[in-house]
Amino acid sequence: MLFRNFTNVLNFINDRGILGCIKTIFYRAVDIFYEWYFRVSTMGRVSVEKLGLDNSESIEYASVSYRHIIEMLNRIPVDKSKSTLLDYGCGKGRVLVIASADRFKRIIGVEISRLISTARENIHGMRHRETEDVVLEQCDAAEYDIPLDVNIIFFFNPFRGSTLISVVEKIRSSYEKSPRDIFIIFFNNDHFEKAIISHHWLSKIYQSDFHHNISCGLYRTFPYGKN
Repeated sequence: MLFRNFTNVLNFINDRGILGCIKTIFYRAVDIFYEWYFRVSTMGRVSVEKLGLDNSESIEYASVSYRHIIEMLNRIPVDKSKSTLLDYGCGKGRVLVIASADRFKRIIGVEISRLISTARENIHGMRHRETEDVVLEQCDAAEYDIPLDVNIIFFFNPFRGSTLISVVEKIRSSYEKSPRDIFIIFFNNDHFEKAIISHHWLSKIYQSDFHHNISCGLYRTFPYGKN
């Protein structure tokens, strides 16, 4: 057992390098702190099979580091107290927890799997909650009509293919019904880049590679009538 663990450590260092290992340990420590601070449980991975999903376009549950989420939310030039955030594939609710502690006007989580029950437990039991208006919708993202007050949309690569294309069209439809600034945060955004390649109403304003396997793009709608 000891030898196997030692071998795993060596493989981990070889794969990510010393600096990468230090960053991973640091982010893990930050996540553990925030889990304790908010008194929630959002960590871990859950495979598509264990989620009970048979859609080949769905992607397993995993959570982005608290630190990365906070950094991206802070990059958006809006008054959060007047903003509505929508998290697609909210899973266990980590993004909802952070936003709930940051005094957003309204927060919406969309999740098709059973993990929405965990998200509800986390929101209802969390400490330091400032936003009362938190709605969780268990539904297919491709069929969800986006409320016209939503101006921040968050994704951690929850799905791809036709599902993602349908969601992009839902965003465009909401934007055209009520022209406004909409900011989209999309972690691991390769599939999203392909889905919006012909959508000139949306522009990428920031891109970051946080870690060896974590990247993020920030997008913004063009002023209506100028796209």
